[in-house]
Amino acid sequence: MAVDPLASDDKHTNDDTDNESAALTNPDSIDILISGITDSVVLTNAEGNIRMFNPSAEKLFGYKADEILGKSVRLLMTSFDAQRFHDRLGRHARGEPTRMVDMGFKEVVARHKNGTTIMINLSIKTIALENGTHFLCIANESTYDLPTIDDLHKAADHDSLTGLFNR
Repeated sequence: MAVDPLASDDKHTNDDTDNESAALTNPDSIDILISGITDSVVLTNAEGNIRMFNPSAEKLFGYKADEILGKSVRLLMTSFDAQRFHDRLGRHARGEPTRMVDMGFKEVVARHKNGTTIMINLSIKTIALENGTHFLCIANESTYDLPTIDDLHKAADHDSLTGLFNR
C-alpha cells in the first residue's frame, strides 16, 4: 500500500505536536539538547554566576561542570576582560546599549583552567526566564593563535623579513 507523505493524519499530528512541546519544556530534555551541542554553552544569571556548563565548554575551558557551576563566569576571562564584561552587563541591565550582548559573535581572549589564554568566538544572548534575566553564552575556539612570549621576544630582537638578529 502506497503512503502519501504530504497527506496529514490529524489524529497523530496533534498528539505528536503535544508530545514534542511537552518534551521541550522538560528540563531533562533541555539538558540533553544542550549537552549534545558541539559549541560551548554557558548559561549565567544576571550576576554572572554559571548555571549551566555543557561538555563542549568543559573541553574548551578545562573545568568540569560540577566544579564551576555556581561560580563567577569571570573565571573564564582574563582580569582585564572580566572587569569590562561586568561593566557591560551592568550597562545592559540599565537598558544601555553594549557591544557585547545580543550583537553576534566577537573574537575575545578567554582563560583556560590551567591559566593559558585562548582565543574564542563568543556570542552572548539575553534570555528572560521565570527566575529572571540570564545570559546564554555560545563559544568556540578561534583559529587564531595568540603569540607566545618567545614569539614576542623574537619579533623584538629579529628582523621580520630576514630573520637576522637586530643590532
